[in-house]
Amino acid sequence: MDPRDRHRSSPAKLLLIVIMSTMIAEIGVMLLFDELPTLPPLLTSIADGLLLAVLIVPVLYVFMFRPLKLHIEAMESAEKLLLEQRDKLEEIVRERTSDLVESERKLTEAQRISHIGNWELILPSGQMFWSEEMARIMGLPRNEPHSLERFVDSVDAEDRPEFLRRIGLAGMSGKPFSLEFRIHPDGGTRFVHVRAEAAPEAEPKRLFGTLQDITDRKEAEEKIHYLAYFDPLTGLPNRTLIRDRIATSIAAAGRKTGNFAILALNIDGLKLINDSFGLAVGDEILKHFAERLEKHIRGEDSIARLSGDEFLLLLQDTEASGAGYTARRILSGMQEPFPIGEQQIIVTCCIGIAIFPDHGEDADTLIKNANAAMYFAKSASRGTFRFFTHEMNALSAERLLLENDLRNAIKSEQLILHYQPQMDLDSGRLIGFEALVRWAHPVRGMIPPDQFIPIAEESGLIGKLGELVLRKACFQAIEWQKEGLEIVPVAVNVSSAQFRQKEFIESVETALLDSGLDLVFLELELTESLLLSNADLVLEVLGRLKEMGVRLLIDDFGTGYSSLSYLKRLPVYKLKIDKSFVQGLPGNQDDAAIVNAIIGIARSLKMKVIAEGVETLEQFDFLKEKSCNEIQGYYFGRPMPADAARKLLSLAG
Repeated sequence: MDPRDRHRSSPAKLLLIVIMSTMIAEIGVMLLFDELPTLPPLLTSIADGLLLAVLIVPVLYVFMFRPLKLHIEAMESAEKLLLEQRDKLEEIVRERTSDLVESERKLTEAQRISHIGNWELILPSGQMFWSEEMARIMGLPRNEPHSLERFVDSVDAEDRPEFLRRIGLAGMSGKPFSLEFRIHPDGGTRFVHVRAEAAPEAEPKRLFGTLQDITDRKEAEEKIHYLAYFDPLTGLPNRTLIRDRIATSIAAAGRKTGNFAILALNIDGLKLINDSFGLAVGDEILKHFAERLEKHIRGEDSIARLSGDEFLLLLQDTEASGAGYTARRILSGMQEPFPIGEQQIIVTCCIGIAIFPDHGEDADTLIKNANAAMYFAKSASRGTFRFFTHEMNALSAERLLLENDLRNAIKSEQLILHYQPQMDLDSGRLIGFEALVRWAHPVRGMIPPDQFIPIAEESGLIGKLGELVLRKACFQAIEWQKEGLEIVPVAVNVSSAQFRQKEFIESVETALLDSGLDLVFLELELTESLLLSNADLVLEVLGRLKEMGVRLLIDDFGTGYSSLSYLKRLPVYKLKIDKSFVQGLPGNQDDAAIVNAIIGIARSLKMKVIAEGVETLEQFDFLKEKSCNEIQGYYFGRPMPADAARKLLSLAG
């Protein structure tokens, strides 16, 4: 240890040193005088004083006066050390304060991002403390005193009693609670979730809690629920919800032995409307249709949209007579045109009816049987309704079997082509064939197109069917050419579904390349309704086909609503007059006027015109007199197999 360290002592130590020094000196005097001869008292006192002075002064110098400088230095050093420690402590305080401020900022930011605020309630007084984010969520002013009363005023009036009850229970039991309630900041409605628990053994009693804005979550949950049970286009219940309601009606009817009816509705020709005017118009039709349906039912009844053009009605406490009355009212109400933009469109529907419990005792059976009745109504005519009969089940099963067989037929070469000849009216020569598909069923025999084409359209098989016909026609024509025959163009019908496929252009190119057929021997027939829908897409596809060199004609002309301004933009070279106008010739003046007008339109647009369905000499003569270019029909030749068409080609050559 440094010898100077012992002088860095307290005043008590210095006093102790002086006392000890004096005692040592006195002991020394006593010992010395014991050895000296006896002196007079006066001299003894003088000698004693001198001796004490001699002994004490050095001791005091050594132990007291000499380290005074060192004491001063030690005190200065201690003061410096204290200042340094104070500076360090102040720096630590500043750092800790900065950390606390940063932590509070991060907490505030985290609460803002997560929409979570925090609060504290002192139960006896009702005094509250809440965070900045909670004030923002609740719409509470930040410069007012915080209190439970002010907080409760922000809670929805209907939710307020439950909130106060939970607060009271938590204060008494000390158990945590959570609760959702509504608030109305800025006049709107938002949802919040509160969670709170009591501070253990705190005096006075306190509750600590969080408050989270869950409005976005609630809206998402409501949207998910809506999409799960409602149709987003019409706002009507969907299949899931109507099945639940039917099940509820079955349970209720079972308790009171009551009846109810299921009506299955299908809009006639919605696909044609979509093809002709576009999907946006079709959607407007669906919404107007749903609104009109709601006018014909009671408050206790339900309407659902099952799919694109199918609806379902649940009529409570209704027997057959009441269901029939409602069906007639709906069909009559649909006769009024729907105003879509500047157009007035009439939409009809077919209805099938099933009655509980006669036609089914569960939801699925009732819906299935109502649909079966609806399809029978549809097959009879438009704008009708049918009650379910048990015989319909067998026929519905028959239709499903036919659909499955058609799928197999497309894959297994059961579909064959027949060829109907087309004649030039001036020369009487064969100038082309129209390829018409037939189904050679291995068990049922030859099935006509009117029995399987509608099934193909409804089941979505029409696209594959059309592509198959296109390829078969190309390969057959090149086969005739390889046999040395002078071939003529073959016309192939193109459906709307096939035309709208992204691969349509590629399928035409592939069929021509794979077969080796020259472009001049292929014609594509497009329906007028197809050309009227989505003009931009139609013009783009037709333009590409024209660039390829494929010749195009409009089939069933006169049945749509073509305008001359639009017609002249289409790269078509021929119009085909629909057979419905030819059948009345020459006696029906309206048909004669329409046919004469179509021929005039074609001539003015420098197009050729062909009439289909020509069956009599009178029709032939009328068309020739009106300068129709070509004809097609039984008068010149029926559709025939490829071998018969081969013979006709050889004779024509």
